Amino acid sequence: MKHRVGIGSIIERRTKRKGTRWYLSFPDVNRHWKQSVAIHATSRSEAIAELRMKLQEIHRQKLGLESVKKISFAEMSDLYLNNYARVNKRSWKGDFYRLQLMKKIWKSLEEITAEEIERYKRERLKAVKRSSINRELSLLRRMLNLAKEWGYLEKQAPKIRQFSEKDNYRQRVLSLQEEERLLAESPLHCGRSSFYS
Repeated sequence: MKHRVGIGSIIERRTKRKGTRWYLSFPDVNRHWKQSVAIHATSRSEAIAELRMKLQEIHRQKLGLESVKKISFAEMSDLYLNNYARVNKRSWKGDFYRLQLMKKIWKSLEEITAEEIERYKRERLKAVKRSSINRELSLLRRMLNLAKEWGYLEKQAPKIRQFSEKDNYRQRVLSLQEEERLLAESPLHCGRSSFYS
């Protein structure tokens, strides 16, 4: 299904898994029609918002204006929370607290490089578990992708490698007293001797 939006349009297509994927159709600077996937859109309104931003970017290019608007990390954090997280995430308060920490570390979007992210991971390991750092990294990745999409970041967001969480599972062996208590409480108690005979 196709929906006109200004001089462009959004196209709604069903996926094999009965989901919805949105495509953007728009004329570029040279008036050649282009089509791209609205990567982050999960609804018609989000797809329209992506298309409008794309059209604004093309209009600025035609006028020879700077396409990237420079903002600080703190400003982008506020935009992310107010325009994305509060609207799309039930867990937005968790993002709020994580961003308070990150605001103390980064001042601008441009300073966030792959090397800086690895340094951040190393320092955070001194205070929290890998799973907690992974939640922070997921948030950072999403925010940087939106910054690029919204025209606040010129370069592509750096690759962010998360920790493996396989080693978070702990194996614990019961003591002899705990084993005896467990067997005594078991409904099919067959006696301790049968395990060791």
